[in-house]
Amino acid sequence: MIHRFERIPLDGLRLASPLTSGTFIVDLVDGSRIESLPNSATQVRSYPRLRHDTLLDGSNRVSLILLDIDVNRTASASSRTLDIQSQGAQTIFSEDVRNMRMVMLFPSHSTLQSRYMHHWTEDYALNLAAGTTDTYVGFGPWKSLSGADGMTLLPADKSIQLEVVLQRLEVR
Repeated sequence: MIHRFERIPLDGLRLASPLTSGTFIVDLVDGSRIESLPNSATQVRSYPRLRHDTLLDGSNRVSLILLDIDVNRTASASSRTLDIQSQGAQTIFSEDVRNMRMVMLFPSHSTLQSRYMHHWTEDYALNLAAGTTDTYVGFGPWKSLSGADGMTLLPADKSIQLEVVLQRLEVR
């Protein structure tokens, strides 16, 4: 297989608590936690589970566990408790690849793409500043240094063992 493209729209869960000065909002999307307090900047408290490992044989592995939350019709805004049931995991991809490009889109949070990119590629930026990118192994920008085109695992000339798993949860 030369190319494979997957588009995976993920739904999350929004928890909203009214405060005297507005609403405190917590978005749980793909294993991340994004908080918005009234009159404050949006905070990313935790990021999705994307990991890079160098294996004993020197090869590289990238693991991504996606989390999709589906709210059942029986769940209502007046519920005081959440019953979260696993609907199982599905392996979307598990093979060696020559290269990868990951792009994340956030329709409801326009600034999150750059925050996620910075979180995963900040080691590359340090190596770039130090002039040591020729020995760097880890996440870095795809093509342009801004990361606007997405990210990949560097060095890009080595194969990668890529594992992508989708875990589905249902809230009742």
